[in-house]
Amino acid sequence: VFVGQDETWEDVSPSVRRPVSPLARSVVAPTPAARNGGGWRRPEIWRWYKHVGVLRGVNYVPRTAVNPIEMWREDTFDPDTIDEELGWGRDAGINTVRVFLPYEVWQNDPDGFKKRIKKFLKIANKKGMKTVINLFDGRYAANMKSVDGPQPDPIPGVYNSRWTSSPDRSLVPKHAGKWPELKKYIDDVVDEFAGDDRILIWDVFNEPGYNGNIMRNMPLLLEAFKWVRANDPSQPVGADIQADMPQETREEIIKRSDVITMVGYTNDKMMETLLSEVIVAGRPVLCTGWLHRHAENNFEKILPLFADVNVGWYSWGLVKGRTQLYLPWDKPGEEDPDVWNQDLLNPDGEPYDEKEIKLIRGFQFNDM
Repeated sequence: VFVGQDETWEDVSPSVRRPVSPLARSVVAPTPAARNGGGWRRPEIWRWYKHVGVLRGVNYVPRTAVNPIEMWREDTFDPDTIDEELGWGRDAGINTVRVFLPYEVWQNDPDGFKKRIKKFLKIANKKGMKTVINLFDGRYAANMKSVDGPQPDPIPGVYNSRWTSSPDRSLVPKHAGKWPELKKYIDDVVDEFAGDDRILIWDVFNEPGYNGNIMRNMPLLLEAFKWVRANDPSQPVGADIQADMPQETREEIIKRSDVITMVGYTNDKMMETLLSEVIVAGRPVLCTGWLHRHAENNFEKILPLFADVNVGWYSWGLVKGRTQLYLPWDKPGEEDPDVWNQDLLNPDGEPYDEKEIKLIRGFQFNDM
């Protein structure tokens, strides 16, 4: 399935396909299951997954924003750049984007915040793209608090130097007393868009285990599932699985999820292992965070794994910009690397690597 397909595109799918494994066949014919806490039955979610087609996506922040707060604030929301970049993304074969909502921006301007979400959805939909909305985020830059207001410039030579968690880490424990306000945020946003078919799924929590914080974030994550479900969204719901999570934690997230979302920045062998561990749940799997070229986590090696087991995906970064995702995350100070870590396009829209664009455009599932 190609959204916005151009007749000049070349089908290079054989270069990213392998023989279908017995494991893959078992996934595309799951057995029925009871509802998961108000969620979708397996036959329902597989019909949905076949309907949306092959997902080729990116985690998106425009090149003019240093983090999601700057992306969504009224003063720095940049619809013209978003329109331009999503057009470039469509031409590169991308048909879906994943965005991150900062609680702190909603807190200070809930009505304006929702208007800007509507504007974004309108732009993405015009480009033929569905949107995954991430509600909470465990990822953060060192010593960076989540505060609404003008954001600092990126630190030269430092990967993703101003990313902030949502909510701020200080608000995550229940004893901080902010859960009623966090519930109000989820209720307001999910209720507003619960019937909007431009939204693909609600991703409850990005990387809850980031920097060893899974036990700190897990109570809020589980409660957030309840808050989202209570608004009866028409879209599926999930939350991120990570390789270093305890098994019991993975199971708690999986049994609450309609769609299994997972992240992986390892080499192809370790990614294959992680995929084998999550697809046995018998539900559609989306890899919502990957691409780490410096660890050979790249399009040539990873796309065949996704094609083999029918996994849609969201690589990190579209256009080189203020997030500095193209920099190595383990070697601060290198400002112009020969090999980019992440991102697909230069600030003028030209690809970092034409071969990658060819693989993206030709990506299909082996058997669906």
